[in-house]
Amino acid sequence: MEHANACKLPMNAGSDLESLPILDTPDKIVVRAYAALIGELLYIAINTVPQLSYSMSTLTRYMSKATPAHLTYAKVVLRYLIGIKKRQLTWCGQRVCFIEKLIQNGLINVKQCSTAAQTADIGTKALPRVQFENFTDQLLGDKHVGDK
Repeated sequence: MEHANACKLPMNAGSDLESLPILDTPDKIVVRAYAALIGELLYIAINTVPQLSYSMSTLTRYMSKATPAHLTYAKVVLRYLIGIKKRQLTWCGQRVCFIEKLIQNGLINVKQCSTAAQTADIGTKALPRVQFENFTDQLLGDKHVGDK
């Protein structure tokens, strides 16, 4: 798949997986390969590429009855990810150069921030109550829903 052509959408409008024939006894090798691929794609969708949510919601409906046609639809999502990777690498390279120039020109001052002070953690992980409340206070001020 690394040499596959990229595509612009993870699933084309009008894709109708429901109309694909379902076998009474699906090929176990295809079902296993499909389930493994869908598992990997779900991990990617949940953690880094939320725009895959509709495609993944649709594809997961066929985990136990996948056919080669379903596997082809899942591979389209892979081809979409190839396209994202190529676009993001270009964009990230441009962004890094831009940020480096801002730092060199003194327009951005980079400072060390301890793990305990990372207020962004409130949106990325479950926190102990005290830390959660401290970050909430920092972000919203003292008056917020759920006051003690």
